[in-house]
Amino acid sequence: MDNQVLVTYATKYGATAEIAEKIGQVLREAGLGTDVLPADRVSDVSPYKAVVLGSAVYIGRWRKQAAKFLKTNEKVLAEQLVWLFSSGPTGKGDAVELTEGWRFPKALQPIADVLKEKGLAAGTQSE
Repeated sequence: MDNQVLVTYATKYGATAEIAEKIGQVLREAGLGTDVLPADRVSDVSPYKAVVLGSAVYIGRWRKQAAKFLKTNEKVLAEQLVWLFSSGPTGKGDAVELTEGWRFPKALQPIADVLKEKGLAAGTQSE
């Protein structure tokens, strides 16, 4: 399991699941063993070398399943490579301008900051 990656997500209407599946496909094509699972179906993250976690965003908040996953696994994730992504509607135009610079839910930002300080969180991008 040296190259095993978990791509996990929380979605409302399915778009974030589609993004996660595409990420998983690209990782598999790169030769990495990859599991793609909804966040509420992951029981153990310790076997994975890296974790990609994404969530749909509504009213500036991640879905409860993704937030719970991040909080529950904070200590284990601090020892792994972690990428975070958000997906949600922004409307037409510049996404950063339309979201007023929003990048990540404020309530979860302290956890993302710890991961980033350890050099493990590769990104907290909003799409």
